[in-house]
Amino acid sequence: MKDKFPGHFSTTSSKEQIWENCIFVFDTNILLNLYRYSDETRTLFTKTLEGLRDRIWIPHRVAAEYLENRLDVIYEQQEEYEKAITEINKLKGKLENTRQHPFISADTMRIVGESLNNAISELNKNKETHSNRINSDEIKDIISEIFDGRVGDKPSNETLETIISEGTDRYKQKIPPGYSDIKKQSAEDSLTARCRPYGDLIIWKSLLDKAKQANSPVIFVTDDGKEDWWLRFKGKTLGPRPELIEEFSKEIGQEFYMYLPERFLSLASEKAQEKPSKEVLDEIRDIRIKEQDNSSPHPSLPEPRNPKRIKFFSAPYRSTKTYKVPDPNETSKVSSWEQESISTIERTLMTVEARISQLVGQAEHLRQMMADYPHQNPEATNESDDYLSMEAEYVEHVEKIDFYQSMQEDLRDKLRALYIKRRDDPF
Repeated sequence: MKDKFPGHFSTTSSKEQIWENCIFVFDTNILLNLYRYSDETRTLFTKTLEGLRDRIWIPHRVAAEYLENRLDVIYEQQEEYEKAITEINKLKGKLENTRQHPFISADTMRIVGESLNNAISELNKNKETHSNRINSDEIKDIISEIFDGRVGDKPSNETLETIISEGTDRYKQKIPPGYSDIKKQSAEDSLTARCRPYGDLIIWKSLLDKAKQANSPVIFVTDDGKEDWWLRFKGKTLGPRPELIEEFSKEIGQEFYMYLPERFLSLASEKAQEKPSKEVLDEIRDIRIKEQDNSSPHPSLPEPRNPKRIKFFSAPYRSTKTYKVPDPNETSKVSSWEQESISTIERTLMTVEARISQLVGQAEHLRQMMADYPHQNPEATNESDDYLSMEAEYVEHVEKIDFYQSMQEDLRDKLRALYIKRRDDPF
């Protein structure tokens, strides 16, 4: 059976064998994330790449996407610095208003103020350093040096047209990788525009060509967490899609595997008898989650449960917050809540929606931590204390989201009823 379904029979020993003999191929996001990492994490990652210099490679498409998007990521990080400085200044302004905190001594406030000023000063300095990379980019120089002579050739236009044609059929049948990028299609007819939805497939085809040329197994390192790369079950990432392993085996006669960057860094460090700190691995994972949140404004969470099953709020409390839309044709007496200010309800609704957004982000973060847990702890199971703790916290967040979504709908219904009332009876 193993020879017929190689994608379903990966073992620890086979992974070890692949690692010892493979070419390491890196996705575009691995290079771009070097601008998002802290100095410590970036230094450790580039040191790891340098240690594997003789065995690393990137497709031409990866190098091109990196150079195309580099400035956008630099600007994006500059905005992050500015947001942090703005938030600290807001906090500083609140603290300097003595009427808001009459019980804190002047000496304590002076110390806090100095600390905040130091933080702002450091952030401004780091922002300037980061902004200078637009014209003088040491990260680009490091990447260029590490991958010198280790970038694939540019595919011909004919090759790209073939991949686009094949990709159209593959995507219809949801054959990985890349079908999740079909949304990148546009009406523009240039070859560059038509290639955008097929970027992952172009990288995959280049990876296959390289493996065939070298007759070598491949480990692909990517920060792309989409389902068209990874096999998932109930929120847990089990490994690469079996179809990818099987296609690689059929085309090359060798083995294929994939790692997320924190797992790759952890394994590479173990081979070098080093161990990255938990903070470094958490940072890498958090940045992936943040980028996924930015690219997916509506994270996929479990379907809302019946609000009656919510265990964090009593039924009486929920009932006090529930409002029904009156029949506009009904001439009954206006209830007390209809006298409330529309603007007050709108402000409450905004607060509730902000809380939902916050909880969804936190729940997605927990979901991703649960999905990544097997990569971080290969010997652990989903019955371990750490995993069960994350799962319990995740369920709690989902239930709270259910509650606030119910409140959100009630408030919208209430506003709708007030708008109808105002329309029908302006005086």
